[in-house]
Amino acid sequence: MSKNKKMMKCSNCNNLIEEKTKMCQHCGAKNKKPIYKRFWVIALAIIVLLLVFGPKGGKQDSAEKFDWSDIKLSSILPKPESNKATIYSNTNDYLWIQIFKITESEYDEYVKDCKESGFTIDVEDNYGYNAFNSEGYELSVNYMSDESIYMTVDAPVEMNEIIWPISEIVQLVPLPNSSYGEIITENSDMFNVNIGETTIDEYNDYVQACLDSGFNIDYNKAEDYYSAYNENGYYLSVSYEGFNIINISIQAPSIDEEIIPEPTKQPDIENDENIEEDNTDLVDGMHPEFKEQMDAYEVFFNDYIDFMIKYSESSDDVGMLVDYLDYIGKFASQMETMDELQTQEMNNAETKYYIEVTSRITLNLLDVTQ
Repeated sequence: MSKNKKMMKCSNCNNLIEEKTKMCQHCGAKNKKPIYKRFWVIALAIIVLLLVFGPKGGKQDSAEKFDWSDIKLSSILPKPESNKATIYSNTNDYLWIQIFKITESEYDEYVKDCKESGFTIDVEDNYGYNAFNSEGYELSVNYMSDESIYMTVDAPVEMNEIIWPISEIVQLVPLPNSSYGEIITENSDMFNVNIGETTIDEYNDYVQACLDSGFNIDYNKAEDYYSAYNENGYYLSVSYEGFNIINISIQAPSIDEEIIPEPTKQPDIENDENIEEDNTDLVDGMHPEFKEQMDAYEVFFNDYIDFMIKYSESSDDVGMLVDYLDYIGKFASQMETMDELQTQEMNNAETKYYIEVTSRITLNLLDVTQ
C-alpha cells in the first residue's frame, strides 16, 4: 500500500481503511466522512478561511480553465458564467469548487438559477446560499471578496426502513416517529443514526422528549442542535441536518478500567516498554497526548477568533499580511492533526471530548460571524 494514502477508521468495525474508499473492505459498511468533513464543518471552514483567502491572499493565479461537462454533478446545477476555477473534489457524491472571475451581480443571477433548478428546500441565506433540492442534494454557494464563487454540493444520504435496536444504550433515548433512516454506528458504548422523514417541528418535539427522558444536564440548545448528559453520564446530541433528516448520537460514559496483572506470569524484559505504555496515567480518562492535541486544536481556533475580530477592526492591511501567512500554516497543521486522530483508536472519554471540543469551536465560530 502506498505510504502517501490517507487512512481512517471504519465507523462500523474500527479497522483502518483508505479515506477515499467508498466501502470498508473488512465489513462492507459504507465509508462515512469524518465528522470534521461533514458539510456543516466544511461550511464553517469556508467562513474561517474567508479572511485568509480574501483579496490579499486569493488563489486565482493557480486556477485553471475547465469544461462544465466534466463536472460529475453538472446535470443538477446551472452552468456558471466563468470557466476558470480550482476544483478540490469532483465525484458523483461530492463537488467542491471555487469559480473565479464572477461579479457580484453574476453571483446573484447564479443563485437565482440555482433556485430555478430546484434548490429551494430548507433554505439558509445568512452566509451565502444553502438549500436542498427535491432529490436531497445539498448545495452551498458563497460569494468571495476576490470575485469568486465557493460552492459545494453533497449527494443525498442513503436511507431505508430500519428496526430500532433494543440494546441497553439505545433504550435510553426516545423512539423517533420515523423508522426510515441509516444506522451509522451501533455498539454497547455508542449509537449514531440518521433518521429521515422528520420535519423541523417533529425534531423540536423529539428534543423535548429527550429533555423529559432525563437528558437535561449541562445541556446546549440551539435552533437545530441539542446536546446534554443524563444523571448517569451518558452524552446525547440531536441535530437537524436539513431535508427532514435528524442525527441522533448517544455515547456511554467513560469507565477507567483497572489493569490487573496475572499473578503467575512474569513479564518478559523485552516487553517492559509495552507494559509501561499500557499503564500510562490517564487524564480524565484520556491519554495525555490525545488531550494535549485536542486542547491545542481548540486554542488555535480561539486565537483565530481573536484574530478575526482584530482584523475586522484594523486598517493596517500590510501589517495583517504577516498574520495571514502565519495562520495559513497553522490551519494546515491543525487539519493534519485531525487526520491523524482519525487513524487512532479513541476510548469512550476521548470520543466524548472530541465531540465536545468540536461543538464548542462550532458555536464560537458562529458567534463571531453573526
